Amino acid sequence: MKVLAIGVHPDDVEFGMGATLSKHISLGHEVHVIVLTDGARDELGNYTKSNERRQESINALKILGYDNEIIFLNLPKVTRDQSTIRILEEKIDLYKPDRIYTHSRNDRHQDHRNCCYAVLSAGRYINEILLFEVYSVFPEFVPNYIINISKDLLDLKIKANCQFKSQFKMELITKMLEGLAIKNSFQNYALKTEEIRYSEGFEIAKIVKNNDQV
Repeated sequence: MKVLAIGVHPDDVEFGMGATLSKHISLGHEVHVIVLTDGARDELGNYTKSNERRQESINALKILGYDNEIIFLNLPKVTRDQSTIRILEEKIDLYKPDRIYTHSRNDRHQDHRNCCYAVLSAGRYINEILLFEVYSVFPEFVPNYIINISKDLLDLKIKANCQFKSQFKMELITKMLEGLAIKNSFQNYALKTEEIRYSEGFEIAKIVKNNDQV
């Protein structure tokens, strides 16, 4: 499987689907990560380059087993119009993923929402698009695609996200990520299956199966 993960800021992919990303890598899947901005802003409110946040993302993804180049696009703005869509189309055409992961449209952050809509347009020919949860999603985020993760993968995700010292209070990140992983299993009744204690949850934006798939 070819997988493409797209986030707006350094830490979005790692927080939203770090364990699933690592699981894909461990299964031998081809995985690529795109980060639309570096997260820092100038005095006009435009995104600008941040070596610190890039390095945090490089360190975090390395912990998750990612060894491909991280594509930092350094966009000054994230929109849902052609200026963002065309750039994403170029990358999607380059990597030809079977599945894309990106932000939910049910997110408080306007750039996360804009990213989602831009990806849905740019990836309209991709068969599978799943939307991940970060700490800014609205209660309307309701995961309906659950991926089981082991305790080892959860621990790896927590260790990776602890690299983002410029963004998170380290004493909170462990409880936050473990709580989300338990909640995803609990609210989908997966805890009745003893081995599915921790999960990452996604919204299905699109699933299309080929003729030989059920």
